[in-house]
Amino acid sequence: MSWKKERTKIQIDCPTDFINIKDDLLFDLGLEESIYPEILITNPGSEFKYDESLFNDEWCKNLKIVATPSTGNTHIDLDYLKKRGIQFYSLLDDRKSLDKITASSEFTWLHIMNAMRKFREATNNTRYWRHKDNEENLRTQQLYGKTIGIIGYGRIGKNVSKYAEAFGMNYKFYDPNVVKGRNKVSSIESMKDVDIVSINCGLNDTSRNLITYDTFKDFKKGLVVVNTSRGEVVDERYISLLIKSREIYYSADVIVDEQNISTPHHSELYKLYESEKYDNLTLTPHVAGVTTDSQEIAFRSILELCMKSL
Repeated sequence: MSWKKERTKIQIDCPTDFINIKDDLLFDLGLEESIYPEILITNPGSEFKYDESLFNDEWCKNLKIVATPSTGNTHIDLDYLKKRGIQFYSLLDDRKSLDKITASSEFTWLHIMNAMRKFREATNNTRYWRHKDNEENLRTQQLYGKTIGIIGYGRIGKNVSKYAEAFGMNYKFYDPNVVKGRNKVSSIESMKDVDIVSINCGLNDTSRNLITYDTFKDFKKGLVVVNTSRGEVVDERYISLLIKSREIYYSADVIVDEQNISTPHHSELYKLYESEKYDNLTLTPHVAGVTTDSQEIAFRSILELCMKSL
């Protein structure tokens, strides 16, 4: 007598066309793609929110697990999943795999390097090779001996501190969730002597609008502020005023309300960027974690997490 074990049904919304092992991985884990899934792998970069209106559709009637191959979960209505009794997983549930992913940390450092050394402006001036104004306009400062303040001392924050030390920099960090540690400070305001601030905390009720009016009032003029966490951690109106007055250089991979990305003009920072008036503002379209190897690790991790729970 022969029999065939029924495979678990899954729908995958996140991009996978570059993952060569996808089909083999699904087969080995006993999964098959279906329009009526038991498992839904969401797309962290979606232009919509996975909320009640979506989960109430007919195709979700068999849904047991919703997962995201990311640490962020603002694109998913977790309260509704809890109400429905649907299990949720993210990369935060697999720390071992997460520690192998350094893409966002590296991209944070790229933002820091670009802001400090005017790399974007330098590439734009290549056509004016050895022009007399280049040295004056592109003169910057080295990183050696500078001090960076890190807000959020989790996986990415710790990586940034390691990079800083490798460049001969000093660092201090603020994180109320870390009880103690070398170079820990008690408040953001106590970082006022730093040259760079790197925002690397997660988004929650405590960190929302963490950076607001007067946060940087006693900091150095020309402070570099890098945000690769979430747009909602900063008050964009406040940051916009500092950019306009050229008190800071702001460099970010995030803006507010990214799920409403079809109309990004709701973001004060996006409006400033679009105006092309401010060379002390750099925005990238939330691509810090977009590398083939990191996304493959994330995809494998999230599939294995889901199957272990069934």
